[in-house]
Amino acid sequence: MSNPAVSVVIPAFNVSLFITETIESVFRQSFTDFEVIIVNDGSPDTVELERVLSPYLGRVQYLRRANGGPSIARNDGIRCAQGEYIAFLDGDDCWEPAFLEWAIGKSLRESLHVAYCDSRFFGDLLLPGETVMQTHPSTGPCSLEALIQSTCSLCTSTT
Repeated sequence: MSNPAVSVVIPAFNVSLFITETIESVFRQSFTDFEVIIVNDGSPDTVELERVLSPYLGRVQYLRRANGGPSIARNDGIRCAQGEYIAFLDGDDCWEPAFLEWAIGKSLRESLHVAYCDSRFFGDLLLPGETVMQTHPSTGPCSLEALIQSTCSLCTSTT
């Protein structure tokens, strides 16, 4: 069996209430050449998280680690990844059904190292329906320097 094109890495910390919707948004993608890696980052809701994940365990890789934060959990997921591309999705976020198709297509057409898009807040928040770019607009082009200086806004779950 060949490696998947995309490894979807999902850090999970206190997301047992949301992760079913997150996983289902991945399995609804129009682009289907992917693997899913869920990294339990020492979550206080591990018992409930594992109960909720149990129907998916034949379709996802599940890792457990001591709490180290989302970046360390993502790095653990990357180390297990078999895909040519990495896509990040937080355990309480969702993708539109054509997201991976768009991201992979854009990356290939434009020879990009990173593709990202805007994201919309949803749920019980102060700004439901608003986007990251509306609430935290970038002040110039996206580059490594702009990300470090926080002048470029992007949502990790769209990279």
